[in-house]
Amino acid sequence: MEPLVTIAIPVYKRLDYLPTALQSVAAQTYSNIELIVSDNGLNGQAIPEIIRQHYPKGAVFRQNDSIADPVTHFNQLVAAATGNYFVLLCDDDLLGPGFVAELTMLLEQNPNAAVAVPRWVEVNPAGVELNRQKEYARPPYLSGDAYIRAWCLNEYELRGTTVTHLARTELIRRCGGYAALHRALYTDDSLLAKLALGHEVAIAQLATFYWRVDEKSLGHAGHYREVALACRQYLHFLDTDPYIQAFATAYPARWKQLKGYLREASGEYYYTLWTGQFRNELPYTTWARAAFALPPMWNYYERVLSELLLPRPVYQGVTSLRRRLRQNRFLHRLYQRVKYRSA
Repeated sequence: MEPLVTIAIPVYKRLDYLPTALQSVAAQTYSNIELIVSDNGLNGQAIPEIIRQHYPKGAVFRQNDSIADPVTHFNQLVAAATGNYFVLLCDDDLLGPGFVAELTMLLEQNPNAAVAVPRWVEVNPAGVELNRQKEYARPPYLSGDAYIRAWCLNEYELRGTTVTHLARTELIRRCGGYAALHRALYTDDSLLAKLALGHEVAIAQLATFYWRVDEKSLGHAGHYREVALACRQYLHFLDTDPYIQAFATAYPARWKQLKGYLREASGEYYYTLWTGQFRNELPYTTWARAAFALPPMWNYYERVLSELLLPRPVYQGVTSLRRRLRQNRFLHRLYQRVKYRSA
């Protein structure tokens, strides 16, 4: 008999995309699915009616009496799941028809694999494709260490696989579930990192996750201070989480290298927002100040300082960061300070 797979959809106030998310679950080629839809936004009977209209197979509906923070809500769904495997599907995203079937098969075939990650496609709010993972000859399984490295360095474009995946439910509970990080930012990364440690990660060849890129989503709507706070909390989590620390104690050299990859990837995420969304939304002085909201990370701050210095006409034709810094005593002192503290 097919193992039971729980797909959990947390809902807050955004109901417009829920019908298509439900339809993508209904279209799965895999039959033994428990669907849990959870209302965390005090929406009354609106969500049960949407379920009735768009998911004919029967779903478990749960509703919080009061609004919980997103991470608490995610962990409530992990606790409520009865399936052998668990998928957290945001209410604006979609699963390809073969998502559950292929990822479950990969984990069933390899008991040491803790989590299976899909291919990804980015779509806009209207559902129109924006970008997709390129075709690569990828191995079906990677060691946890190899996966973390590949994800953080974006080999095979694996960085997009952290959002929605299929994992062993009991292992999610054993490693502590989703970390309590501000506005649920970096929570996907925190869980995936723990699941990978000491295990293997399965890599789908066909199963696809459709990630809706919406500026209103948690990952794109925060003020820079909120994103920076979540990043700092995530870096603290890497140093203090009991499950991770047990691994670090057993394998100190491996963890030192893996933590370096994870730290750099966290800075890369913030840098992407800083050079994109934050630059467009903030006054220049606030935007420049926002660059220094993270703890010392040498690669991150080297790029930040280059970005801040490049636009100035006085530095035209000067390609070396160190040469440009010599032209600005304040930034040179800051550069040396960050370099020293990052060492």
